[in-house]
Amino acid sequence: MIKLGIREYVRHFWMNLLSVVILSVMMVSIMILVTTILKQTRLYRLIRPYLGEKGIVAESMDDEHIGEMQAVDKILMSSDASANVSVRGKSEIIPMSIYDSYIEKYMEPIMKEGRWVSKISGKKGQIAAVISENSLGIGTGDTVKAEFTTKEGKQIKAMLYISGVFCDGQKIYSQGTQIDKRDDYREYFNTHSFYQSGEIQLITTREQLGAYYENVDRICTTAFIKYNDNITELQLKYNNMILERISNDKGDPPGYYKSYMSAKELLRVSKRAVKDMLTTYVPLIISDFVLICICILGIVAVKTAGSMGYYGKLYLCGMRWTYGVRLSGMQMCLNCIFSMILAFLMSFIQNRYSVFGRIFIETGGIQLICLLTISIVTIGLSILVSWMIINENTPVEIIRQSKN
Repeated sequence: MIKLGIREYVRHFWMNLLSVVILSVMMVSIMILVTTILKQTRLYRLIRPYLGEKGIVAESMDDEHIGEMQAVDKILMSSDASANVSVRGKSEIIPMSIYDSYIEKYMEPIMKEGRWVSKISGKKGQIAAVISENSLGIGTGDTVKAEFTTKEGKQIKAMLYISGVFCDGQKIYSQGTQIDKRDDYREYFNTHSFYQSGEIQLITTREQLGAYYENVDRICTTAFIKYNDNITELQLKYNNMILERISNDKGDPPGYYKSYMSAKELLRVSKRAVKDMLTTYVPLIISDFVLICICILGIVAVKTAGSMGYYGKLYLCGMRWTYGVRLSGMQMCLNCIFSMILAFLMSFIQNRYSVFGRIFIETGGIQLICLLTISIVTIGLSILVSWMIINENTPVEIIRQSKN
């Protein structure tokens, strides 16, 4: 049966090749759309565990005040430091965002050149960081001197290894966010653009800072605070008192902390934004799949109808009439396998060489699940079409038609 299936596949080589090309193009386009959805929702997936019925989004927070607050379930905060960087006789104080492993998972910056700090081999005695486009001439592979200010106000020296330059115009988790009750999750992350602001930005990880992390003077800003579900009114008032103290220390207008958005309201607004985004992209995925399926099923129908006489001869040689359906299904299985290989190869070439410009195609687990689902549905439909065509006529009728 396997040998017969391979022979049948070779006999319809050009039709199968056309099917492979069409399927691979569909798979690539769907991977692009799925990757776009994942990129668009990554910030929502980052903060979703920190949003609930009870909680608040604060503009400023630190470890000391968090330790004072009561009935806190979990908290997500940005963490920033400043590095006084010296290079080629110039020095400038540059803000540095510090990501932990959880934030890094969702907010790893897109690189213009070089690599992210977690994807390079360790540089002994140096802190790996990535930098925005800048006017200091700092680029990938440079090692620069830096000074950090400690919590006690002292200066400590370090060496920064610049592992890459991240693309302009993307979201970073950093200080400077303004709370507005009309904003959804995207507005709580700053869009950094060197060409618009002229500001330089560094990003590194807590792991790269190592022992420096606890000593460096850090500013913790935008904080997503989730309270325990059983928090009492007294505990809420106490926490609000702490938020008011922080706001007053910053020099905000009296009562400004009351404008902070509740976690429940942010969740409601963010869900609506995600729904609107899915309403745009999901129909495109479905339309893409339906149109390609129509083409593929048309090819299957023509191929099966053209093979009826051949199946009649095989029936006379002892092959069961329903084996024609199996042969069609086997061919589509091979087409889907070859299409997935070609799609991943095309994605690799695009990501490596940017043949069609900057297009983001990821080949992660969700994309693979989508492609497997598409392949299974395509194989199932092709088997159904073949079964309908083969069962329209009996073997005797096909043999008679072949003799005529």
